[in-house]
Order: sequence, then C-alpha cells, then structure tokens
Amino acid sequence: MSTTWSDIRAGRFASDARAILDSAGLYQNMSNRYKLPLAQVKKIFDQLLRAHDITWDKNRKTIPMITLQRIDKLFQERVHHGKGAIARARSAPNSAAEAGVDVLIGRRKSREKVPPAAVHCRPRQATLSDYFSSLMVKAKESDLTEFRHELLRAASEAYTNKTDDLVYQCFAYPLLSLIAFTSPRVGSEIEFEGKRWRVEKRFDLATIGGAIQAFALSTEEKPPMLIFKGSTFPGDEGFAATWISDTTPGLSVGHIAARSADLKEWIVHQRDVTVVGASLGGALALHMVSLYGDHVGNVHAYNPAGLEAYVSYGEQRGMDVHIYSQWNDLVSTMGYFPPWATVYRIVPLRDQNFIVAHARIFAGEDEVTIFKTTGKYENSRPERHALVATRQICSPITFTLLGTPTLLYRTYELFSLSYLSEKEGTTKGDLLLVITWVAIGALLIAFATFLLTHRKLPQIQRIIDKIGNKKFTAIASVIGTVGGLMALCGVRALTRLHSKKITIESLNREHNGLLPTRLSAHDANRDTDDIDEA
Repeated sequence: MSTTWSDIRAGRFASDARAILDSAGLYQNMSNRYKLPLAQVKKIFDQLLRAHDITWDKNRKTIPMITLQRIDKLFQERVHHGKGAIARARSAPNSAAEAGVDVLIGRRKSREKVPPAAVHCRPRQATLSDYFSSLMVKAKESDLTEFRHELLRAASEAYTNKTDDLVYQCFAYPLLSLIAFTSPRVGSEIEFEGKRWRVEKRFDLATIGGAIQAFALSTEEKPPMLIFKGSTFPGDEGFAATWISDTTPGLSVGHIAARSADLKEWIVHQRDVTVVGASLGGALALHMVSLYGDHVGNVHAYNPAGLEAYVSYGEQRGMDVHIYSQWNDLVSTMGYFPPWATVYRIVPLRDQNFIVAHARIFAGEDEVTIFKTTGKYENSRPERHALVATRQICSPITFTLLGTPTLLYRTYELFSLSYLSEKEGTTKGDLLLVITWVAIGALLIAFATFLLTHRKLPQIQRIIDKIGNKKFTAIASVIGTVGGLMALCGVRALTRLHSKKITIESLNREHNGLLPTRLSAHDANRDTDDIDEA
C-alpha cells in the first residue's frame, strides 16, 4: 500500500512503516511538496536534520515514516519560500544611486553601465562597480545623501507592499544597517516604517588607528535606535579602525570599539534600544547584548561576525536577537552567537561566492527561501569551529600585514595638515599613537646620548675600532636627530590634539552638545550662525 504526503501529515500509517526512498527521490518529493527549487532542498535538508538531531542512513535507502512526518513538520515550521520583498519589475534606473541599490538587493548586475558623471571616472569604465568604489573612496556628501534616500525608498516600498512579515524583516533591517555607511548628519531625519527618525548623536568609537562610527536615532513613538557602521574600504572614513578591529589577535571583532566611554554613557540611560549593524557593525551589535543587555530591546545583525567563545551573552532577559546570515557568507560563519538568538539563513536562487553573499541582500530577489535556525545550532556547526580556529591562527599575521601600514598612514595624518581636514576626528587611539611616537623618540635620544657619552665602555670601544670614530659619531648623531624629530612631531601633535579637543568641547557647551564629534578645526572656527546652520 502506497503512502502519500497527505497520509504522512495525517499520521495514517503504521508506526513501524518505512518509506522506500533514496536521497534523490526524497529530495524530489520535498521539492514538489513545498514548491522549492531542488537545489535549495538539498542545501537545507542535511542542516535541518543536524539542527534537530535526526539521523538517517542514506545508504540504506529507507527512512521511518514517523521520522519523515517529523521532517515534514520541521520543513513547515523552519523553511519559508515565497516572493521577495520588492515586487517591481526591472526597468531602466533613474539614477546611478537607484541602480546601485538594485545591485545590493540582487536585481541588477554590477557590470552594467552608468553615466560617467555619477562615478567621476573615465567614460568607458563607468560601471556600477565603479559607482560603489566612488561612494566609498571619493564620494561627495550629495552622492551619499542620494544613495541614502534610495536605500530608504526601497525599504519604504517593501513596507508599503508588505505581504509577508518575515521576508520584509529579512530585507528591511539589512537595508537599514547600510545607512551608517552614508554618514548621516546629526540633526538630519530619515523615514523608516512610516515614522520619521532624527539622528540625535554620532559616536566615534575609539580604536588604535582611528574611529568607527555609530549613530543614535530617535522618534516620539518608539524607543531609540542605534546603528553601527561596518568594515569599510580604503579612503572611506574609519577604514584603518575597522580593519584593525577585524583582525586584532586574541580579541573578538570590535572588542575595543564596543567599550567606548561615550557610547556607554549614552546607552546606560536608555531602555529597549533597537540595535542594528552589518558585518563589523553586526558584531558591535552583539557586543551590546553582552555588555548592556538590560538596556537593549531588539537586535538586528546582518552577516555579523560572532564573538569569541569566552564572551558571555548572559540570559535572554526579554530581548529579541535576530541574525540574518546569507548562505555561503564566511563572516557570519566565524565566532559564536547568543544560544537563544534566532538566525535566519537566507538562501539565494543561484549559488553565490562568499564576497557576493556578504554584500548583497538576497531577500530582495524575485523569490526568497529562508531557513530559520537558532544560535545554539549555529554555534555547534563544524564549519564555524574551523573558521574560528583559522582566524585565531591567522589574525596575528593579518594584523601585522594590515595594521602596520594603516598605523603608519594614521601617524602621517596626525603629523600633517591633513589631520585638520573634515575627514577624521580625534580619538583616544590617536592619543595613544602620538604618546607612543614621543616615547620612541625619547628612547632614541637617550640611546644616542648614551653612545656619545660612554665611548670608553669596552663594548662601544670595539664598535669604534671596527667602523672608526667619525662614522660612529655620525651614526649616533643621526639616531639622536631622528629621535628628536619624532619627539618634536609628537609634542606638536599632542598640542594640536589638546587644542582641538578644547575647541570642540567649548562649542558643544555653547550649542547644547549638538555638534558632531568629527568636527574639524576648520568647522570649529566658523562663526556661530554657520555652525547652527550645519
């Protein structure tokens, strides 16, 4: 007697009955049953069984009917397949910013052409890839504002035409997390879910090598929102800080930045904060769960790096943590999540490499499949343990290769006029870097002085006999000169750091703390009317 899917769902079979199905036959039956592409059934099936401790020997080509019924129930509860969040058909974009958002949500190819003026490059090389590069490296504020408006327009369109809450959630909050990359001004407003949010405060989270930005938003109808910026690209604000935070040996991603005193002072006076972030920003959002769980209400982390195993998330304490992980993304397969978090694995229609999986929002495609798991299961995956171990082994090398040039570049900025540009702000990391520079300079001066004043020591005398007295004096003098220059440059930078801090603090007192912390010396010297207008 044959058994149908209706029989399985209704329980109309003997408790010891077995289905005679090989893996291919079972996958095909499930594909037909749930209207899922066969490739996606194959991807999800094994992980679904592992997540719920279901064993099945595929080589025996049989499966207990009671197990098959359980699998059927889990597919209904844990797997969602339907239309994407954006229903509009592909049409010619009205602007490069609109086309760029279409690329992010998987509705357009990055190789498509855009007007050369939109990317400030040579006409025959103007593609959407060039557009994103220009946004991150040399974009004007008007370009970032236009891109931000297109992100919010896409989120608003999904909200207006919402037919499925889960698909909307997996689309809108990842889009919202990208707002931080557009550096909204303090005092500006954005519209999200039919409400107007005001950017109340900007945080520059101090790290060695610069600062990572975060933005506090508020509205009258809901608790405040905190959006973290993620890892960025050369030329964009905070590049050095984000990459150093990603690769610091022995620490979780974003460990230092998450412990910013300014951020702590703000968040401990808030309740039920909604925290949003992508990539490194998502990791910072998870740090908020660990550090300030009593003040957090909801977390939406898009492709976040998890934290190290030694970090304690504590109890759930009434908060909801939503983690959106794209299929094949490597970043969200590193580190560990809160065991009680809800993880949404978003499966694309076609296989994507790990770079595309990290950058695009698959929930905006024509169709979307979402596999719902838990942080506990995600933390147990062998792939995650392997990537965590790989990061721990490789992070010292990566930190040296990436950190050394970025710290040297940051040092150059501190000791040059470009430090007073509008691009960067003062951080505790800057202060530490300058003090280190002064200390090295002082040590070089002391060493050169010791060499010149202790010539009669046997060890030094042997060196003089080998190279000659003149060369020895010249080398010691060069060492002392280099040390003196380093110390002088460091003292000069310390003076500038102090004067800039005093100027910004005094202006903030005069204007009720509404000035952004990235305020430059040029901004600080504007007259009061200009500052109010900004």
